[in-house]
Order: sequence, then C-alpha cells, then structure tokens
Amino acid sequence: MLLKQIIISNYRQDQTAHAFLEFYLQLFRSGELDTLSTRDPQHQIIDINLFLIDVSSPTQEELLDTLVAHEQAELQALYHELAEHDPHINELRTLVDWQNWYRQMTADIAVKTAGSSWNHVQTR
Repeated sequence: MLLKQIIISNYRQDQTAHAFLEFYLQLFRSGELDTLSTRDPQHQIIDINLFLIDVSSPTQEELLDTLVAHEQAELQALYHELAEHDPHINELRTLVDWQNWYRQMTADIAVKTAGSSWNHVQTR
C-alpha cells in the first residue's frame, strides 16, 4: 500500500503534521507515552524527549519551531513507523482526532494483552 506522505517540517501548512506535533507534546507533558512507545522500534521517543527536557520556549509555536528544527528526523521516523502500522493516521487532522486514535490503540493493546496468555474470551 502506498502511504500518503506527511512531511513533519511542513507542519505549518499540513494539518495532520501540526496536530501530530501538538498531540506528541501533550503526551510528553502528561507522561503518557507508554502506548506510543510500543510503535517505536528505533527509540526515537527517547531522543525527542531528551531534547524536550532541555528546551524552553515561551510559546507553543516557538516550541514547535524549535522542536522541528532540532528533531525533524526523529519525528519523521516516528511518524513513518506509526503510519506503517496504521495508514489511517494520515487522515487525522486535529488534536482530538489523535487523542481518539490513541485511546483506541491503547484499548486494542489492552485487549491483546489482558491476562497475558489469555485470549479475548479469557481462555488459554
């Protein structure tokens, strides 16, 4: 399947890229990146977070500019990995869309891992 190309550096013009960055910052600030990290085999989240810990920006837009300027490759790789697993994310245009997607992804993981060796009907 050919994936729609979302370029993180175009976040000012691309609603999906902008919403993804806002979503990521929200997860970072709330410490809720656990589920997202399950789709991060290259450990891009660690690099992005280390940068965010050290940076300070007075406004959200300045933070986004700084983040993209320094962590564009990591953000792009993470986004690409997410899109590989779920091409539907290319259609997420708002922060709420991303939040809903994340809740569903978290719920799906919980169903798959409930009771460790238990399946969806709670039998082995």
